Amino acid sequence: MHVVRHVRSEWRANWKTGVDAFYETYHLPHIHPQTQGVMEDFSQYDLYPNGFSRMIVPIGVKSHRVHDQRPSILPAVHDARGRDRSHGLSGSAHEVRAAIQQSKRARGKRFGSATTTN
Repeated sequence: MHVVRHVRSEWRANWKTGVDAFYETYHLPHIHPQTQGVMEDFSQYDLYPNGFSRMIVPIGVKSHRVHDQRPSILPAVHDARGRDRSHGLSGSAHEVRAAIQQSKRARGKRFGSATTTN
């Protein structure tokens, strides 16, 4: 694992607020139901020494809560800043997953941490 971006911010709030708001997925089906067609709402959390951790959320797959697991057309995919990133994507969530993988692999190469896993 290689750190490619480190961000630190200070909040005037209980630390649990930040964890609860950004480092979990249990609220997705209730607060953001539109995400169920493009991401699973089960997560994997890995804890490492010295306070480091990671969260793995499958993106480009439907939530296990969606009965129809067939690929479906996606209306739009937005990045963390709310910008529409669906250009060139006109098919299924699986196409989104492949596009995200390609983008992350290209970024990894730029930072010297290329990978060949899916």
